[in-house]
Amino acid sequence: MADQPDLAAFLSAWLSLQVALLPGAMIGAVRAGADAGWPNAGAAEPLADPLSEAAEANQGTLSDVGNGTHVIAYPVRLDGQAVGAVAVMLRAADETALLTAMRHLQWGAVWVEARVRLDRLGQGPAQASTDRFALDMLARALDAPRYKPSARALATALADRLGVDRVSVAWQRGGRSKIAAMSYTARITGKLSHPRQVQAAMDEALALKHITVWPRVPGDLMAYEAHDALARAQQLSAIVTVPLMHSGQAVGALCIEHSQPLTWNDQMLAKLDVVAAAVAPVLEQKRLMDQGPVGQGIRALGNLRRSLLGPDHAGLKLTAVAALAATALFYVWTEPYAIVAEAQVEGAQLRAVTAQIDGFLAASHARPGDQVARGQVLAELDDRDLQLEKLQLTAEARRYAVEYELALSEQNRAEMRIASSRRDQAEARLALIGARLDRTKLDAPFDGIIVAGDPSQMVGSAVQVGQVLYEVAPAGAFRLRLEVPEDQIADLAGTETGQVVLTSFPNHPFSFTIQRIIPIGEVVDGRNVFAVQAQPTGDTALLRPGLRGAARITLDDRRVIWIWTRRLQDWARMTLWRWS
Repeated sequence: MADQPDLAAFLSAWLSLQVALLPGAMIGAVRAGADAGWPNAGAAEPLADPLSEAAEANQGTLSDVGNGTHVIAYPVRLDGQAVGAVAVMLRAADETALLTAMRHLQWGAVWVEARVRLDRLGQGPAQASTDRFALDMLARALDAPRYKPSARALATALADRLGVDRVSVAWQRGGRSKIAAMSYTARITGKLSHPRQVQAAMDEALALKHITVWPRVPGDLMAYEAHDALARAQQLSAIVTVPLMHSGQAVGALCIEHSQPLTWNDQMLAKLDVVAAAVAPVLEQKRLMDQGPVGQGIRALGNLRRSLLGPDHAGLKLTAVAALAATALFYVWTEPYAIVAEAQVEGAQLRAVTAQIDGFLAASHARPGDQVARGQVLAELDDRDLQLEKLQLTAEARRYAVEYELALSEQNRAEMRIASSRRDQAEARLALIGARLDRTKLDAPFDGIIVAGDPSQMVGSAVQVGQVLYEVAPAGAFRLRLEVPEDQIADLAGTETGQVVLTSFPNHPFSFTIQRIIPIGEVVDGRNVFAVQAQPTGDTALLRPGLRGAARITLDDRRVIWIWTRRLQDWARMTLWRWS
C-alpha cells in the first residue's frame, strides 16, 4: 500500500483495506488532502456531513441513521490539528461492536496522518522509502491487540530492519521512563542494571524533546551523561534515542543500541522521526486501554492536575475556583434542620357508641360532623316487641297482686305465697324489660362531635350487641398524629416542638408539642413510618378531626450540604455495608 504513487491512490487503497477490517461496513470515505470513497468515489457524498463534523470537532463522532445503521468518523490530525477525516457507515450488532470499530478506525487513521505528513513535505524517492518504512513499523504495532505485545513487535521489527543489536520501547510514568519491551526479549527483569541505564538515557532524551544521537554529531555541544554511561557499561558504539510524542506530550521513547559504529544520516533520522510520530498515538492508546478503571481514574486526575497548574485552560481554572468557593460556602453555611412528616388531626379521646342489645335500627338522629351534647339521643332501636312484652308483664303483675289480696282476705297462706312469688317474678321480668327499653336509645357519652359512623343508611337493618354505630370525640380537644419516616425517627427525643399546616388552612400554621413516640413501625403508602402523637397549642378553634396536612419539626442548625445529601449518605452507607 505504501507503494501508491500519489496521495489519492494511497487513500483509496488504505480505505479498501480499512473497510475490510470492519464487519458490517457498507460505505466509506476519507478526506485528507485528497478524497477517496468505497466501494466507489460516489460513496463520499452521503458521508460529507460526518466527515465535516469530525474534522471541525477534532474528535471522533458517532451518529445513528436508523435501522441499526451507524456512521463512525475520526479526524486525521497533524500536530494536534485536524486536516481531514475518515468516515464509515456500518451495521453493528451492539455497542461493543461499535466501540471496536471506532478503535480500529482511530488506529488506522494514523497511517493516513503519516502519509499526509510526508506528502506535505514533498513525495520523492527518499520520502517514499521513509513512507514504506514507517507504515511497515506501524503495521507491526497494530497487529497485537495489547500494549506490551505491540511494543515488543515494534522493537523486534525495528531491530531487524535497522540491523542493530537491541531496540527498547518505554513509556513515561511520573516523569520517568519505564521499559515496556525489548527486541528479542520476552521478559524484562527490573533488577538488572541494563534496563535502568536505558531508562536513564531515555529520560535524558525526553528532557531535551528531540532525537539524541551518540556519539554526538559534529556541532552538537550537549553533554549526554546518561548515554555515555550506557555506552561504557554495555560497550556500545552507537545509540539513538527517539522521543515518542502525542498531542504535544512525551508519552515514551525508543532506544536503539548497537555495538558497531553506525552512520546516522538525515534520511535515517527522518525515518525514525516519522516512525515515532506514527506509532506514538497507537501505543499510547493501547496502553491507556490496558489500564483498569483505577488506572484510568488516576490518569484522569493527573490530567486534571496538569490542566489546573498549567498556563492554559482558564475556563477550567475558573470552574475549579468556583467549586472550591462553593465547597467552602457549603462547609460554613448552616440552616435549621427540620423533619417534615404527614400529619392528621384526631380527637383527644374517641368513644364508640355501640348497640347494647340485639335488634333492629329504628331511627338515626346524627351524622358525622354533627355537634352533640351529653345525653343526646343519637339513634334508636325498634322497641315495639319490648313494649308489648312490657304490657303483658304489667298485666300479669297486676293479676298476681289481685290473687295475693284475695288469698290474704281468705287467710290462705299457701295461696298467698304462690301469688306473692308469681307477682315478684313478673315485676323482675318487667324491670328487665325496662332496662332493655332504656338500651334501645343510644346517647352521646359527652359533649363532642361525631367523627365516624352514619347508620342512617341502615334503618330497618338488624344490629348486634357491640356493633359500633358512631364514634364521638370531645369538643375542642384534639391531638395530632405525625407519620415520621424511619430514617429520621432517631433524630427525635420526644419533647420537640413544631408547626403544622393543614390543607384546609394553608395560611394558618398551628403550633404543637410532641407528647409520645410510638415505638412500633408501620407501613403507610409503601413507606415505613413511626407514629408520633403531638398536642396542639394555641387557638384550636379551627381544628376538626380528620384534617390532614404537613408538619415541620425544627431541630438544631446543621450544614446545608449535609441536609441536602443526608439521604444519599445513608443510602451509600447501607450499600457499602451490604457489600462489605
